[in-house]
Amino acid sequence: STKPNWLVEHYEGKMPALRHRKECYVESGVIADYLEFFFPEPSLKPQSDDSGSGGAAVLEGFFPAVAQYLKTKEGEDLEKLENLKAKLTQLNTHFQTNTYVDGDEFTLLDCRLMPQLYHLRTGIEGFKAGV
Repeated sequence: STKPNWLVEHYEGKMPALRHRKECYVESGVIADYLEFFFPEPSLKPQSDDSGSGGAAVLEGFFPAVAQYLKTKEGEDLEKLENLKAKLTQLNTHFQTNTYVDGDEFTLLDCRLMPQLYHLRTGIEGFKAGV
């Protein structure tokens, strides 16, 4: 493995990772929630809730669409690609009238979206050359 031992030992080899108060956390959403809990000022809590309304609704199903597309083999991924395109179109439409996921303020929802977009870009570059 090309991963450093400390990363595998303490963080299951996953990134991003956070260590605070002798505890280790991985996964972007978990880290963002943790930081909001322990460092609440300034708050990054979304104005809308996670019930499917507001900014949270635009993220619904986005990362599963990314993962499903990236995990399929070339030639078998047309349906997954169309689903991903629909989710990207939804995001694009949202950002035509909103600066951030939840409107005009940067929130935890934006913190969750950024690594998902990074995974999409690097996954396409690594697994879907020519797309």
